Amino acid sequence: MEKEKVLEIEITKIDDYWNAITVKKIKEDFKSNDLLEWITIGGNYVCNDKIFINRIYPNIPFIARNETTFIFKGIVDKINEKYGIPKRWRAKKEYGYFSIMGDGIITEFLDNYVLEDNNRYNLGNYFQTEKEAQKVIDSKEWQDFWAKVRAGEIGGWVMLKARFIDKILEALGYEAGKIKIFDNTSLIYFYDDRSEEEKEKIVEVIKCLELKKTVEKFNLSEITIDYGLKTLRIETKNGKVIIKNLGKYGTTGLWTMVIEIVGAKNDWNNK
Repeated sequence: MEKEKVLEIEITKIDDYWNAITVKKIKEDFKSNDLLEWITIGGNYVCNDKIFINRIYPNIPFIARNETTFIFKGIVDKINEKYGIPKRWRAKKEYGYFSIMGDGIITEFLDNYVLEDNNRYNLGNYFQTEKEAQKVIDSKEWQDFWAKVRAGEIGGWVMLKARFIDKILEALGYEAGKIKIFDNTSLIYFYDDRSEEEKEKIVEVIKCLELKKTVEKFNLSEITIDYGLKTLRIETKNGKVIIKNLGKYGTTGLWTMVIEIVGAKNDWNNK
């Protein structure tokens, strides 16, 4: 499967002896490992087949002799091969994909890049083949999820409320760049041009939604919705993370997506 690169560099020739190497892209939450280490002092460099990158100023160029350039390229290739993120498949416009309906029936749709298609893609209920969709239906996670629904742990008022919250969180994107939800509070990163009165009113509305109860119930550390980066990040208290890249497909159905994810993934803490 094709992978999205977590690290990209640009090599610029200075003269016949030297090149300038610049980090053009690195995944924001990428962690130090056997091939790359974050540093906080000094510029970027390579030592013993490992790249050291300044976390605060990752784009500082560094100089290397032309004949050693292949070393940097090799390490970057290894990093992307080992830690690259598998690219999610999406059909070309007006081409087909499969989705699981509420009654468990697999149905084929043409992707017209409209709201319904985008919601299925963002949720993950979007498959290239019928066989892939069937694997999900046959999985333990799927069976466990619907067992919780039947037991009343997920569904009914929870999902009805989720759809109501969806609209509020979607509207919040016009007022703030980010919201972080913890088990005891929420932090809203408002745009600078919002008045204190406006902020106070919005904070009161968010408090009434009691989003923190979901964080507490599913033993999460935090839920972060970044409207600027268009990402949804859910982290458990044992450090496991799931990130949904909302991309160009919008921020509709956010809380419904959260409930679906934590419901299906609530066995994280037992693994």
